[in-house]
Amino acid sequence: MIEKVSERECYADCTTDDQVRHVLWRCTEEESAQFVSEFEKIPALYVADGHHRTAASYNVGKIRE
Repeated sequence: MIEKVSERECYADCTTDDQVRHVLWRCTEEESAQFVSEFEKIPALYVADGHHRTAASYNVGKIRE
């Protein structure tokens, strides 16, 4: 699924001052549901780097519900 989505033109592509590249793609609601379904299969997840961004993204998602 990720291969299919990432073949499209990206929504955003930027490189930060510390040379970290971030590329974003839009996906359909159906594709999003498939990604969610796959992540639900993972019993635990630890984010070692970027945990503040992950937490911020989670909070934005909760606000948008």
